[in-house]
Amino acid sequence: MSKLKKLFGLVLTVIIVLSAFPVTVSAAVSEDGYLTYEIENGEATITDCATSINGTYTIPDKLGGYPVTVIGNEAFRDCILLSNVIIPDTVTSICYRAFCECNALSNITIPDNVVFIGEKAFYGCDALSNVKIGKSVTTIYADAFRGCISLGQITIPDSVAQIYANAFEGCTSLAKVTFGSGLTLIYDGAFMNCTSLSSIKIPDSVTAIYKDAFNGCSALASVEIGSGVTLIGDRAFRSCSALTSVTIPDNVTSIGNLAFGYQNNSYTYANFSISGYKDSAAETYAYNNGINFVSLGKSYKSIFSSNDTADTADTADTVDTADTADVAAVVTQIDSASTDSAGLSDFGIIMICLIVGMILIAVAVVVVVVVVSSTKRKKNDDMMYYQ
Repeated sequence: MSKLKKLFGLVLTVIIVLSAFPVTVSAAVSEDGYLTYEIENGEATITDCATSINGTYTIPDKLGGYPVTVIGNEAFRDCILLSNVIIPDTVTSICYRAFCECNALSNITIPDNVVFIGEKAFYGCDALSNVKIGKSVTTIYADAFRGCISLGQITIPDSVAQIYANAFEGCTSLAKVTFGSGLTLIYDGAFMNCTSLSSIKIPDSVTAIYKDAFNGCSALASVEIGSGVTLIGDRAFRSCSALTSVTIPDNVTSIGNLAFGYQNNSYTYANFSISGYKDSAAETYAYNNGINFVSLGKSYKSIFSSNDTADTADTADTVDTADTADVAAVVTQIDSASTDSAGLSDFGIIMICLIVGMILIAVAVVVVVVVVSSTKRKKNDDMMYYQ
């Protein structure tokens, strides 16, 4: 009996110890016969798929009775006959090379619960022409859609904060990109060699456009840079042969080598020009690279942050004649306000100041006389008291 108790105690101890650790249960093949998956912490991760899968495939929302939350590393890689995939709303992560080189894949809708698209997730999907990114994705990792040569347009939702290096590089059919208002960083080569891209509008939320971001976008004819951008990296817009001019806002403080106006490392476009503000990074870049610079005058920031205490007339004299109409209007309003508030000649102002000064001096003399007289009277009273 004592041996039986000891054995029972040992089994119970083993059970308690094992229960303290997560248990991973793997099934060789799912119910549909295509998928390999594993269960961890009550969630299913797809780890592999038979390459014989073809046509349209709907990923089940449950495997082994557990919700499918992760499409794992290289799960559908090289499924070259797969033309369409329907991803369930339970999925939150699409991992490294998940659909890499699925050459027939033409449509993909990324559910709203997905928070990131992993590195090279759709790399080399030649036929991928339609992509809808869910509203919870925060990060598009490096090379995620690189080489998707049939992709014609993409909308980046407001939830996306960062587009990593080469994410859309070589998407040669990509003609339109719509950026969301939450985007802050566009990393190296993100849209490099997107040769059909004709125009872009960088939102005000973006603070940095890193090197080679739009290098080689030969059809790019219009670029609008948001007011939040402070850094434009090396070669960011090099070899954009259709781009004849760009306006760079004064908040940009750093512009890298060969960022604008170059076809290669030595040849600059003769007809290219940069518009910007005086004493800005844009002017410095244009001057250093022999590029025509169109001055927009002093920026509002430099005007209103100036510590110069000179009067309005002097300030107006320092404003360059090439200033914009808006800046000129501001100066005119300041002149008008100054004239209206004064309403007097300089001589009149001087006379008023003299009169006010004399009155103040007279008041001061009266106060002194009163104080002295009061002191003498008190002293005489004190002397009479003691006598």
